[in-house]
Amino acid sequence: MQIKNNIHQKLLKYAISLLPPALISGPLLADLIVCISSLYFLTFLWKSNQINFIKNDFSKIFLIFCVYNITNSFFADDIIMSLKNSLFYIRFLLLIFLIKFLILKENKFLKLFFISLVISFSIVIIDAIVEYYLGYHWLFDKSTYPEFLSGSRISGLFDEEYIMGSYLLKLYPILLSLTFITFNNNQKKNFIIFIITLFVLIGIIVSGER
Repeated sequence: MQIKNNIHQKLLKYAISLLPPALISGPLLADLIVCISSLYFLTFLWKSNQINFIKNDFSKIFLIFCVYNITNSFFADDIIMSLKNSLFYIRFLLLIFLIKFLILKENKFLKLFFISLVISFSIVIIDAIVEYYLGYHWLFDKSTYPEFLSGSRISGLFDEEYIMGSYLLKLYPILLSLTFITFNNNQKKNFIIFIITLFVLIGIIVSGER
């Protein structure tokens, strides 16, 4: 039973660690990972008699908030569109508990997530710098994009979505926190923080996003 549980935990660990690169492709793949992982996690807790893990005051408050949002959706101008956003909002509650569960149960989860973030950041930033200097992108044809033609914006791997700066800025605090957790040596830690911060700044500046 323990071996079987370990397999489930490792599958969830690798799935969540794929979120940073999945976000580069757009919201669809990332949402798919979150939804499937959340349902898988809920099923795993139920079958392993650990459902109490998600029962606390925070989950009760969050559920009340979800019910409130769903109720408000029936009074919106576009009920279907509003329900699409509010009905499945509970997946974020399950994601929070899933990450907490992995931190407690999987010792190498934070390190793996840190590596995933570093690789994702490196690919995004290097690709953007190459596009900036070449004046075109090797993967996407951006000759029809107004922002690209004006030379004011670089979207990199995000194609027509100019959100590269936002992607780096929003995930940077997580990467910074994981750096403090991952490295014990202060000198090495400070050097890595400096390198990460420098590259993130370069990426944001190159993106043209303010």
